[in-house]
Amino acid sequence: MSGRIPASAARLAAALLASTAVMAASAGAAGAATVKTPFVAEYSFTELTEGGFGTVSCEGKRQVNSTGFAGKGWPTGTRDVEKCRSTEASGKFIGLTGGETGEWFPGATGWDSDYDGAPAVSASYKVNSGDKSFKIIAYY
Repeated sequence: MSGRIPASAARLAAALLASTAVMAASAGAAGAATVKTPFVAEYSFTELTEGGFGTVSCEGKRQVNSTGFAGKGWPTGTRDVEKCRSTEASGKFIGLTGGETGEWFPGATGWDSDYDGAPAVSASYKVNSGDKSFKIIAYY
């Protein structure tokens, strides 16, 4: 989507296949057909972004709890918690400033999950003071 930070199709396919394999193995080992909650899946992402901050390498966790997390301050039962590092030659982001915070990155109208491409309903990010990494928590 224009103005959104995209997730690549290859990464999506790999994440879905990996998640399916983990869930199938878990269900087979436990002899159950349902996945227990909370569910946590770890993933990584490395790509040139269209969000105006250059190339990044990220690691994240998809966290799901079917009963929701309202009591813990989560607006929904699904979120991604992701930490990204700049892989630009300078080591710093393009178009972001150390200490910057916000919901959507400058010039973007949203955030698409690096786990499965889902559009976030809300997010919050913070760039570290050295302008070399950021943390984003996105809700789906």
